[in-house]
Formats: sequence, C-alpha cells, structure tokens
Amino acid sequence: MSNKSKRFPPEFRERAARMVLEEEKNHPSRWSGAVIMTPWNLYARPELIHLTLDVLATFIGPLIAILLTDYYIVRRGVIDVSALYRSQSNLPYWYHNGINPVAILVMVIAVIVGSAVVFMPALEPIHNLSLFIGGGIAALLYGIIMRRHSYRLTTFPSS
Repeated sequence: MSNKSKRFPPEFRERAARMVLEEEKNHPSRWSGAVIMTPWNLYARPELIHLTLDVLATFIGPLIAILLTDYYIVRRGVIDVSALYRSQSNLPYWYHNGINPVAILVMVIAVIVGSAVVFMPALEPIHNLSLFIGGGIAALLYGIIMRRHSYRLTTFPSS
C-alpha cells in the first residue's frame, strides 16, 4: 500500500465506499462515468458481472456465427488462401471495397436483437441466452443471404 492509502483508517474507507454505492441510484450518470474511467467497477457486484458478460455475448455470438456459417455452410470448407492476401476486385473475398456488407448488416441486426433480449424486462427469463439467440439469428440470416448471392463463390480455383 502507498502512504496515501494509510492516511485513512480502514473503517473510514469502507464507510466511504458504502456511501458511494448507496448514492449510485440517485446519480446514474456519475456512476457510468466512474465505470468508464475505472472499468474494474463493472465487477463490483454479481449482477454487473452478468450484465457485462451478456453484453459481450451479444457481440461475440453473432460474430462467431457469421465466421462459422461462412466457412462451413456458404463456402463448404473451401478457402482460396492466395485470394485472402490479394486485394483485387475480382477475387471472392473482395466483396464491396474489401468489406462484406451482408456480414455487417447481419451483425447489426443480430446485435440489436441480442441487446433487446438482454435489456428488455419482458425477456428477462432468457437474457442469459443472448449469445445463442444472436448467434442463431446471425447464422440463419447470413446463410440465407449469402447462398442467394453465391455468384462470388464460383470463382474458387479447382484444386
């Protein structure tokens, strides 16, 4: 411990922390500012840990689902490795200026649905399933849209 923390007795520090936690309901903007400046406060209470993990899952689930769907369902396990490292507009991974707009659109939709599952009080019984709900929606939408627009998939080399 530093000399600064020894200036105050432990009872005083505990009382100050308790007072801050009691007042957080009255000043939510100050609490969110404290979380932004000191992110370890996200783990101060068990419900905040669950909320943090649920919010992370709303982003990670759709991302992983899009990657797996693209590899296993859309491209059926075939990858043109040399095309991954070249930036030519006629290659299968170029999409639209190097960005896959379908993946972005599906990601946004799945994250919105996952966030609704986490934050809507009516969906509280299933809010811990946001990873699977967002991931399932992303996999389904991405698979359907990309299989319908499969003109790019025919440019793979026949090895």
